[in-house]
This record gives sequence, structure tokens and C-alpha cells, in this order.
Amino acid sequence: MADIFDQFAQILKSGSDSTALQIAKEYESLSQNGDPFLSCENHTWELLAVLASTNKSIVHRYASIRQWVSKIPIDHVLAEKIMELEIIEQEIEEELNVIVRKNRMLRQDDERPAKRRHVDDALEQLYQARFKQLRHGDLTPAVDGQKTLDYVFNEYIHYNRIALGKGGGGRAAGKRYDDTATSVDSKERSAWRDCVTHMAKHEELGKYGQALYYTLCGNIKEQCELVGKTFEDVIWICMNGLVEDTMDGKTVEITDERIRIALEKDEILEKGDPRILFHRIQSSMLNGTVTHMIRTLYDGLIKNTHTADLCLNDFCRENTLRFVSTWILFGRKYFGWKEDPYSTALVAAYVQLNAQPHTFRPIVIASYAARLSLHDQILVYSNFLQDFDGDREECRVLCQLGKEVGLDMPMILIRTNNNLYEKAVAQKIAGSTTFNMRPISDTRYDMFFRALDWLLVDDELIPEAIRSANELVNYFLSQRQLQLAEKVFETIPSYLYEKLVLCWKDEAVCTFHLNQKVVNVFLEYPPWETLLSSRPKDSGSLKDLQDIYAWRDELERQTLKLEDSILDILESNWLKGVSSDVRQIYIPELIIRLHHILLATSEHISNAKTSSSELVTFVTENKSSFFDDISNSHNWDKVIQEL
Repeated sequence: MADIFDQFAQILKSGSDSTALQIAKEYESLSQNGDPFLSCENHTWELLAVLASTNKSIVHRYASIRQWVSKIPIDHVLAEKIMELEIIEQEIEEELNVIVRKNRMLRQDDERPAKRRHVDDALEQLYQARFKQLRHGDLTPAVDGQKTLDYVFNEYIHYNRIALGKGGGGRAAGKRYDDTATSVDSKERSAWRDCVTHMAKHEELGKYGQALYYTLCGNIKEQCELVGKTFEDVIWICMNGLVEDTMDGKTVEITDERIRIALEKDEILEKGDPRILFHRIQSSMLNGTVTHMIRTLYDGLIKNTHTADLCLNDFCRENTLRFVSTWILFGRKYFGWKEDPYSTALVAAYVQLNAQPHTFRPIVIASYAARLSLHDQILVYSNFLQDFDGDREECRVLCQLGKEVGLDMPMILIRTNNNLYEKAVAQKIAGSTTFNMRPISDTRYDMFFRALDWLLVDDELIPEAIRSANELVNYFLSQRQLQLAEKVFETIPSYLYEKLVLCWKDEAVCTFHLNQKVVNVFLEYPPWETLLSSRPKDSGSLKDLQDIYAWRDELERQTLKLEDSILDILESNWLKGVSSDVRQIYIPELIIRLHHILLATSEHISNAKTSSSELVTFVTENKSSFFDDISNSHNWDKVIQEL
């Protein structure tokens, strides 16, 4: 069964044609398991769904956000903790007042007991019920026999149902019930507003009476002071005030100061509580500071600062990166958030997290990388591939997965090849001073072949694979590591050689074949020398005669093969103008070895294509081709002596 990381990636992979609301709802459904972190994430996806679906008007958006926050369950443990702290603060304040009075620091008149406000307990209970109804987002009309209260309450319901696009409804007794109303009568609302304002100033209102009328008035400041105990309380109060002000024709928005007040309410939460993180993220979407929030997340998750605010134990860090990466990509696609280095670094960090052995999730890596810009997707996915050490078939699967999600796999594979080759060369492995033809077990060379392997998983990259193979061979030839150069040719699949036959005129393919001939000449030369020195003895017997003829035939076959290969190399200007260092190592040696082959076999092979004297003439006539190679190799004495 796929875990939540793979499930999120599947939505990201398959949601290209879905609306923002549909995608937000899908993410929301995946985070409904009751875990504290996922519960906070669930509320955040609910907010994103609201933001994605509220494009009718600003008042509709404010009202929908208020409905969203009203549906977040109240934490009763936190509520009790707040109540306990309030009781303690009240007791401390009373004790201070006693001390002050005893020291006569107050005027005499102030020592008289304050006049107690008379509050009708039954009415206060009704106010409490009505306020909590609104705080929980319940816009059901009420009829409790309190004519004036029912009027102001149900008119509020009526206007706010219109704000939510649900039609009117809830009109007070005697008014026409219209559940399809879509606009507000400004005169009626003005009269209602005057009535509510007057009643809010009633001296006999208790705490919940004031809270209710502050709600109806849209009074933010006083209501925050009275009942704004948590982040959710303050956001609900602010959104309620914005709805009321907007419906009264004012142009308003949530201010940074009000967001600051809301976030200050989180100071009571335990360190590491995920609500601290998500409240900051939610706030950034409400007041348009997403860019700043992303920078804060970057500092916390990438630079490891501000960790106290970001809930970064191992479980939360993985899930935070998952959510933040998904949130960033969602915002880029549906809300037009701009790409920047900080947001890209966060997505890249999430990709890297899923590339670890204990959290290896290829579909997550590919799906998230595919949502980046072309430059960044190449960078991120190639970094993942270069650290992957699976076999060629596993590499092919990752390549196919990348194609399925829309990654530019040819460019990614080329970048992976280049990165690995550069890292391999940077190891600065010391070369050999002699031509080494023995197998090498040094694992540092493995990186060179991993680089080539990534180009061999995609048949579209055959030209690049040949280019890379030539580069590898030249590097190994420069180090005189002929066995490693031979391994490059063994790495190329046999079916690829069949395709190369059709491209024999291509310069890279020609170089590839010439490189192979150079390697083969040096690897086949020692066996040829052994064969030359192992002429069977001739005792006059028929068996000896047969052995001599067989030996001569094999010597002729190997000699002609070496001769043809060396002449092809010399006549082709192999690597001329491309790699003078490699030519200087091998051209003099090839001339010397060809001359030795011709001299040593002249008495055994009557139909040799080239005599040693003809070779001298060839080298002399083409001295411009070989002069620099022999001179710079400091091998003139050796060549002249041989020729």
C-alpha cells in the first residue's frame, strides 16, 4: 500500500487537467487521519480550497475564510489551560489592588466598591448560545421570543448568507423570507446597523452579550480583547469584521498588525506544536506574505535556523518538506506564485530526502522534479540520478518514469553523464608510466562507467553515448590504462554496434572505431610477439611440418590484422587537432611497432602488404603529420633507431 508521500506524488502526477479546488480537496482527503501534524495540514488544504473557489467577490472570500476557521475544532485542553491562566492573572491583579489600597496609592473615591453591572443571567446564557452558534459557523435563523434580538440576529444571518452566496433567508418576523436574495438593500442594512450599534452600547450586557453584539457590529479591536484567546479566535474575529465592513461599502483587508496579534496567541502552545508552523503558513496566505514565509521555511528547513518555530523532529521534518513542496508547486500552478531560489531549494530538498536508501520513492522524486522549470528539473533529477547506483535495467526504469511525468530525459541524462564524468576526473587518479594491459580493481574508476551507462539507457542518445565513449577512451589512453579503454568498448551493447555500421561516415563513429583499433593493437601486440617467438621446431616429420604451416598461417593472419589496423590509424590522422597529448603517446609507438612487425615477419610472410622500407618512405613523406607527435613525445631517437 502506498504511503502518504507516494499518494501525494500520484495526485501531482495525474492532476494536470484538474482544477485548483479539485486538487486541494484531494490533498485534503489524504490528511484526515487525526494525527496532530496531519490535522493541521488538513485545515491548511481546506483553506487553500477556499482560496481557490472564492473568486466571486472579496466579501465572498472573507465570509468563506470565516466559515473555514469556524469549522476548526476547538482544543478543549488548550481552552482549559487559557482559563487557568486567566484565573491566575485575575487573582494576581486582585492581590495587587489590595496592596495598592493598603498603601493608599489610590484616591479615596477609588476605594469605594465599583458599581456592579446588573446582568440578566438567563439573557446572558441566550447571548452565549447565539455567539457560540455564530462562532461555529452556524447560520441558522433563530426565534426565541426576544423580538429585538431576533431581528438583529436574523438580519445578520440574512446578510451573511448572501455574502456566502447561499441566498438570503433568516429574515426577522414580519419581513419577506427570500432564500434566493443575492444583494443587500442598503437602506435596510443601514437601519439594522444603527439598531445593532445602539444595542451594543447597552450597559447591562455581560461578556457574551458584548461578544455577540461585537460580532454583529463587526467590531474587531474590542472583540479581540474580550474573546480573542487563540489564533483561530482572532482570525475569525478579523474575518467577521472584514465581512461587515465590506458589506457596508468599505475597502478593507487584513492587516499585518492583526496577523501579529493572532500569531502571538500561539505563545501558549508547547514548543514543536505543529499549529505554530501551520498558523504562520495560513497567515502568509491571508495577508499576502507567502514569499517571506517561503524564505523563513528555507532558513528553517535548509539552513537549520528558526527550528523552534518549524516543528522539526524527524517525522515532522519529512512531512513538513512534503507539505511545503506540494504547497509551493500548488501555488505556482494555480495562484501564480513566482519561482525563486528559496522555493526551488525547498522542493529540491524534498526530492533529495526521497532519494535516501531508507526513504527511496522514485515516483515522488520524478513527480516533484517535473513541476520545476526546465533548468531546475534538469538540475534536480540529474543530481538524483548521479547518486543512484542501481543496475542498467533499474536505471532504464527511472528514465521511463521521468518520461511519463514529462521530464526532459535526454537533457537530464546528458547532464548526469557530464556531472559524473567531471566528478570522476576530479579524483585525479594517477596514470601509469607504462602501457598497462592488466585488469584494474580500483573502484574509483567505476564512476567513469556509471557516467557512460546513463547515456546507454535511452536509444535516442546513441550519438551522445558514442561521444562520451570516445571521451572516456581518450582519458584512459592518456593514462596508458588500456584495459580500462577496452572495458569501454565492452560496455557498449552489441545491438548498438549494428546501428553504428549505418553511421560509418559520422565523425564520432569513425573516431570510435579508430579508438577501438588503437586499443586492440596494443592489446594484441604482446600475444603476437609470443606467437612470433614460438615457431614450432622442424624435425622433418609430417606433424612438425603441419604445425609450422599452421603457425605461419596464424602469424600471417595476426600480422596482417595488426598491419591493417595501424595503417588505418596512421593514414586517418586519428585525433589530429583533437587530443595532441594522446597522439604523442601512441603515434610514435604505433610507427615503431609496425616497423618491428614488418621486419620480424618479412621472411615468414611473402605477400605482406607493406615492407619496412615502404613504411620509412610513408613516414618521411607524411612527416608533417607525424613530426609534432614524435618531437613532442621526445622519441625521435627511438624512432630513428628503429627505422
